[in-house]
Amino acid sequence: MKFLSFCSLLTAAAALLPEGMMAGDKDVTPGRQSLPNLFTVDSAGSIEGWEVSGSLKLDAGRLAFEKGQGALWSKQPLANSVDEWTIETVFRNSESVETTDHSFVDTNGLAFWLVQSQNTPNLKKDQTNFGGPAVFDGFQFLVNNKEKPGIKLYSGDGTKHIPNQLDNALGTCLFNYLDSMVPFTLRISYSTKKNWFKVQIDNNLCFKTDAISFKNLEQDFDFGVTGAVDGDSKEYWEILKLSVYNQLTEDAIDDHAILADGAVRVVTVTQQEEEPTYQPSFGRESLMERTRKWKEQIEKEQQQENQQQQQQQQQQQQQAQNQPPVRIELPSVDLSEVTQKLNNLESLIKQVGTSNNQPDPLILNQIVESQIQQIQILEVLKDNYSKLEQLIQSQNNDIARSILNEFNKHRKELGDLGKHVQSLAASGNRQLESAFAYENDRVESFQRYLKWIMIFMIAALVIICVFVYRIRKDVKHSKLL
Repeated sequence: MKFLSFCSLLTAAAALLPEGMMAGDKDVTPGRQSLPNLFTVDSAGSIEGWEVSGSLKLDAGRLAFEKGQGALWSKQPLANSVDEWTIETVFRNSESVETTDHSFVDTNGLAFWLVQSQNTPNLKKDQTNFGGPAVFDGFQFLVNNKEKPGIKLYSGDGTKHIPNQLDNALGTCLFNYLDSMVPFTLRISYSTKKNWFKVQIDNNLCFKTDAISFKNLEQDFDFGVTGAVDGDSKEYWEILKLSVYNQLTEDAIDDHAILADGAVRVVTVTQQEEEPTYQPSFGRESLMERTRKWKEQIEKEQQQENQQQQQQQQQQQQQAQNQPPVRIELPSVDLSEVTQKLNNLESLIKQVGTSNNQPDPLILNQIVESQIQQIQILEVLKDNYSKLEQLIQSQNNDIARSILNEFNKHRKELGDLGKHVQSLAASGNRQLESAFAYENDRVESFQRYLKWIMIFMIAALVIICVFVYRIRKDVKHSKLL
């Protein structure tokens, strides 16, 4: 259950993110066969690399299929058709005037094509099949609301016309595209390495098979988009973007909420309708509804797998019980020859043990020489080992001495630095003391000067007072006279 909840959260996050953010194909750019930015094109006929015919017109950065048939074909075949590629087409169905009449099921439709031109007569001239050829060798991906609204995949062999019916379709995917304000993305991908041919709508898997292979194609596919609109219909088709990649994109590999661990999860919805048309008022399937159905599908498949495993175990147990005991039949072997050889070997051993023959001196000399050589080699190895040991010891001693010297050097430098700091501190103290002494001398000298100035001023005041007193006395004396 935790796994299902986690998958549901991932599904919800993937559905809520904009397509551009969750594409993740920052390093994968469309190839040269893609449509250019339609806002930079002056007219439909001036699109480089593409042939435009019929009712297809360029308007405000979009290609619109109006009343009648129109076609957009690439001038060059699909490169890398036999190996790996991805094609993405962004389209939309709109209405010129709001209407509920969608009964033009045999005339209104949008088709994407992958065809072999050499086996398709009148490929770009015949527009009777929704703007494309009625007889073709290849694949037609038709968006139409006949029987069921959605996309139908038809496969032709170039010999006959295939009627637009569900029974004739190689695969189908049902979705409500009528009068949608939001564009849809049709993605078709193929890989020889991964052995798949896949169709997706808005990152949801519609069709996937490993039974289709393009390895033996005689030539690359011609591809294009055609459309048809009845003269009395208010609908029209829009092509907003068409991108061609020469490899699988990340979205082509990952089927959001559909593909899990390489196993395809296909949800088939059966809808009962009284009318052959599909009303646009029916909205797209909600995120919660899609998540719920996906969870139910996963639980159902897990139950089926568990039941299959239980059935297989029961069958194996029954087979083991019903199986008769195994009898091992040993083949008959004649041991007389082996016994005779063993007897001969025993007699030879006895003869060697009882023989009085002296050993061969040549062999003894060879043995002695080999032993001497081995001893010499051992001596050389011993010398090399002792030399290596001495070398390692000397290197270790050198390293230890160098480390000790470095340590002593750093310690001496630290001592010198400490002495320098102390000397700086002492000189600073001396300077402070001299500064204080100088200031004290200045203060004392100032005090001496101030004392003498005060004495002088007091003496001057005394003299002035005496002088004033004498003058006053003289003035009084003069008045008396």
